[in-house]
Amino acid sequence: MTAVMADGRRRRQDRQHQHQRDLRIEDGARKQKQTEVKMVRVRPNTGGHDLTFPFVRAVTERHKAMSGVYFDAHLDVRAEVGSGMPFRSLIENCGVKKLTCIGLNPLVNSREHFEWFTRHGGSTEPFRPDAWPTPPHCPDQFVSIDLDSIDSARAPGVSAPNPAGLAPQLVAAYAHAAGRNSNIRCFDIMELNPDYDQDGRTARLAAHLLLSFLRGFSHRPGAAHP
Repeated sequence: MTAVMADGRRRRQDRQHQHQRDLRIEDGARKQKQTEVKMVRVRPNTGGHDLTFPFVRAVTERHKAMSGVYFDAHLDVRAEVGSGMPFRSLIENCGVKKLTCIGLNPLVNSREHFEWFTRHGGSTEPFRPDAWPTPPHCPDQFVSIDLDSIDSARAPGVSAPNPAGLAPQLVAAYAHAAGRNSNIRCFDIMELNPDYDQDGRTARLAAHLLLSFLRGFSHRPGAAHP
């Protein structure tokens, strides 16, 4: 009984810590309301895609009906609180209307999660970076890149290495296209875990993806050019 009580207390403390962290992230995003695109960087060692939830939740206060494109080997639509829950929570609690997951690995997703995802209008069909779709009823979008969507030979520094992931060049092309797209309202890169990285390989890749996005952003109408 003592062990059970201690476990329950620890779970409550974890939920409280996560809630307080989420509020800090949301507050930071709200303070950037005059910025067209909001970006957040995951703290080292967190390794949690759940940070996308408070980040996008703050943005949905301004852009009510949003859709999302995320790059992930996992659907991340669990009902339980944790790194596997952000996109389910965005659908159920934040008014996000449509999700597209690129890089899905069917071997690491349950049938229940896939059925929930498709039942709520989710798609796993990739599109060309130069043919980015705009849903008619929810044109404002967020983009989230989970580094475990990329092949582990190029991105070993993640909590769930992917032996058959996407090529970095392809994900960089998507990041660049997202930067150019004026409908993209927020962008993040998640799941970098320095404890598992090799020679800074994954960190350099994450930096390359961010720079690819910013290069695309520099071509948006009205963007300042050097």
